[in-house]
Amino acid sequence: MLRWMCLGLAAAACSNPADTTPGSTERLRIVAGPTATDTVTAQPFQALVVEIRDDAGALAPGVVVRFTGLPLSDSPPAPSMLVESVSGTAYTDNVSVTTDARGRAAVLVRFGSRAGPGRVLVTVPESGKADTAEFTVVAGSPASILLTPKDTTVSVGVSVQLSGHVVDRFQNPRNDAVTFSMTSIPAGTGTISSTGLLNGAGVGLVTVAVAAGAARDTARVSVVPQGMFAAVDFTAGLIVSGLDGSGYRVLQAQVSQDLEPAWAPDGTELLLGPVAIAGAFDRLPLVGPTVTVFLDPTPGVGSVFWPAYSPDGQFIYFSNAAGSSGGIVRSRKDGSAVEVLIGGGLFRPSISHDNRYLAFHTASGNGVAVQIFDLLTRNLLFGEQPGRFPEWSPVSDSLVAIDEVTRRLIMVHRDGGGRRFLTEPNHAYPDGQLTWSPDGQWILARGPTTLEIINAVTGFILPLHFARSMGEPAWKPGT
Repeated sequence: MLRWMCLGLAAAACSNPADTTPGSTERLRIVAGPTATDTVTAQPFQALVVEIRDDAGALAPGVVVRFTGLPLSDSPPAPSMLVESVSGTAYTDNVSVTTDARGRAAVLVRFGSRAGPGRVLVTVPESGKADTAEFTVVAGSPASILLTPKDTTVSVGVSVQLSGHVVDRFQNPRNDAVTFSMTSIPAGTGTISSTGLLNGAGVGLVTVAVAAGAARDTARVSVVPQGMFAAVDFTAGLIVSGLDGSGYRVLQAQVSQDLEPAWAPDGTELLLGPVAIAGAFDRLPLVGPTVTVFLDPTPGVGSVFWPAYSPDGQFIYFSNAAGSSGGIVRSRKDGSAVEVLIGGGLFRPSISHDNRYLAFHTASGNGVAVQIFDLLTRNLLFGEQPGRFPEWSPVSDSLVAIDEVTRRLIMVHRDGGGRRFLTEPNHAYPDGQLTWSPDGQWILARGPTTLEIINAVTGFILPLHFARSMGEPAWKPGT
């Protein structure tokens, strides 16, 4: 098979003379063509010209010749070159031309939009003769930069390599040099090298910029504290993971999206609910099989939801779905000592760090409201606070909840005072449990697009970019 590599009109001068041996591929000869190397979508003036002879070596007029731009080998397939007849008006992936009185056929070519080898297959259907004209398609002018990873999460003290690649308008890579720079909130959160190696020096948000000439791109990097959490990954099931995405592991596949996992205080197991069996809940150790625990039969106790351990590990609290009565129930972790604490449509129990106060949300005249119950006196402490999914701080008498109207996070004191918005307007949190870091500095929650950690004092938000398919998080104690 011939491989034509000559330039411009000089091509005819470098072609081999016709071979008169019957059946030889020299019966199809490329005699002229454009420059073999050009940029994407280039349309050379010089046509690709072939000459056809019959088996006796005589020029063959009136013979149909087909020109086909061959696809690239990668996916999705696309013609590496396009062709059209010299009198045509549109380039396509193939065209047929009849040889003239000199036995020649010509087409115009256009280089493809993807850098790499370009090939035009020339065939004579009548005789089966074939040859290929080979070209090289090179990237066009710089158009943009691709920065990878685009957005990512790392732990303090961990490094991540970012790469910036200049591409043309068709995303073909170029070899232009790039420069990296960064800003951070707060200052000193990270450092970046000239080659794009980012080191997370402190908790915060880093914005990395990569530039080459006028082209520019940015990426966000959340530098997070060390920590582990459990959550429902809507694509995989119940999982555990580090806050930076490391150590990701599926504990149980195909779970309900409303499942709210709750850690035992020692971090060795998770409570799961609801389960298919009324009056039962699941305990899932990190090592070993799931254990289904049956509550001691107690009048008025039906299916239980939203389990939560008391901080001292002595009791498990549940929402009780027993018809219209419902309420909050507690038991020992072996299912004994079942007690209905308070009746009514009460949901999502959370127990204060000193094991004395119980928070939950309930339907109210204005929607949904948070209430607090004193486990010692068995009395409600104050009137309703508009909000849902309350969660006690592990170190103070404050709790966080989702505001009923704005869907912002709010903080409120045990006595109902000090209510304040923690997060900014127009950043709405969907229904779902909230969870604290063990030191009380951070809150982990599902935000508008992904899991986030929120500073419990300033409301500063760090998105966990890898966790877009996750919800119902639970921060692991001791991490």
